[in-house]
Amino acid sequence: MTEFAITADSKPVLDGWGAADYWTLADWRRWHERMVAKYKKDFANKQFRYYWNSQTADMNPYNWGKYDKVFVDYLKKYGIDISNFLSKILVGTTSAVGSAGEVVETAGESAEKTAKILKLVIPSVVIVLVIIVIIVIYRKSKKV
Repeated sequence: MTEFAITADSKPVLDGWGAADYWTLADWRRWHERMVAKYKKDFANKQFRYYWNSQTADMNPYNWGKYDKVFVDYLKKYGIDISNFLSKILVGTTSAVGSAGEVVETAGESAEKTAKILKLVIPSVVIVLVIIVIIVIYRKSKKV
């Protein structure tokens, strides 16, 4: 990955088609922090939302940023919500940002918690899907 020289006036390097260098979540955060320092929160949030929402559904940061608890909690601290229904369940609603603004949970701990939740959620979803398939097959067999 390329080390980007990020300033408050940078424009995000979006993930393109195929293998290429693009901004990581750490780069997005660094950019937001620098914009807040130079231009204040409202402008920084507006710029962040504009460029973040310029990404398409096949772009890596857009897809996975909502599942990174540290990143999500940082943005929530500034009033930016990038989560969706599933990410709210998997990431949880507890804050990883302490009262002084320091991160009290590492990305590794966040990923570990997400993996533990997935171990519980995925089998439950599979069981529900199997039950639905059995019910559909049973109903079709009774109609014949």
